[in-house]
Amino acid sequence: MSLPKRRLDSVPFLSGKPTWCFPGLNLGGCYLERVLEKGALGTLWLANDTALRRLVGVKVFHGPIIEAATDSETILAEAGSVARLDHPTLSSIYRAGRNEGCVYIVCEHVVGERLDLLLSRVATSRQSQWPSTLSGTTVFSASLPALLQRDSGWSGTIARWGSELAYGLSTAHRRGIIHRAVWPGNIVVDRLGSVRLFDFWLGGNASPREVSALHGYLSPEEEAGAEVSASSDVFSLGAALYRGLTGVLPFPIQQTLTEDIVLFDRAPAPLTSHGLNAPRELEKILRRALRIEPSRRYQDIAEMGEALESYYLKMTGRRGQGGGRLSSAFRKMSRRLFK
Repeated sequence: MSLPKRRLDSVPFLSGKPTWCFPGLNLGGCYLERVLEKGALGTLWLANDTALRRLVGVKVFHGPIIEAATDSETILAEAGSVARLDHPTLSSIYRAGRNEGCVYIVCEHVVGERLDLLLSRVATSRQSQWPSTLSGTTVFSASLPALLQRDSGWSGTIARWGSELAYGLSTAHRRGIIHRAVWPGNIVVDRLGSVRLFDFWLGGNASPREVSALHGYLSPEEEAGAEVSASSDVFSLGAALYRGLTGVLPFPIQQTLTEDIVLFDRAPAPLTSHGLNAPRELEKILRRALRIEPSRRYQDIAEMGEALESYYLKMTGRRGQGGGRLSSAFRKMSRRLFK
């Protein structure tokens, strides 16, 4: 089965630019300093929250997407729902508002490196062992070799990150919130070597399938424009982890002059075909997460997190040392709070 995908430049409202934003502009008590990155729906600025004396991120949504009052109201309402989530893996939204027709959100600023940029510096042929050329990076407080030694290799690191992300997404799902944009570009690795998830989809009437960067990570039902569920996040997380391990997307993309097509006509290639000496347990987890049919995936993303955590504890020899019991207790508490 193959599904068409519109290119980003074919969507008129994504071409808008917030030309009036400039360093020193005050948005909600936060003074813009410099642009951190420009995305499909908005521009992220580093800003100074003078009242609380801290650096924050301010995302300013691009003009045409918020010209309709209904879209701006939807974005603010969705931002309010996400702001009420509380989990160490999920980045915090502090507030949201309007300024002269602009919609913006003030969010947590995390010092680290985006996972997609990190992966781009890792040679595909050496995914199982981090290249020595990266050992001097200043992203982490601990050296990368020490991080990999703690996690018993690259597959252990990916499994730990996947478990952290799955538990964070589980908190959102229990509130009825679906991320819809899980991909390495929305994941930041912080100084301690843990991951933080940003940018829940706050696109109003826009669709994630119209954003080129998400192409290849979205579930088949999302690509087809059908109704999505929490299972769609399971698929996207599985695709992100597969990319992290192999350096390639699980399902190939065929590009034409007018559209991109995701080829869902066959199962992803085994991890071993990419030169990875991956245990069958990890292969089984990703294969289930990447099922074409939503009903055949993990129905609770926390279950996927538990499977990844179990694999990680087994890899690092920490099973039975309390780590699993602590995580289990935390999950039970979360379920009582968010059920």
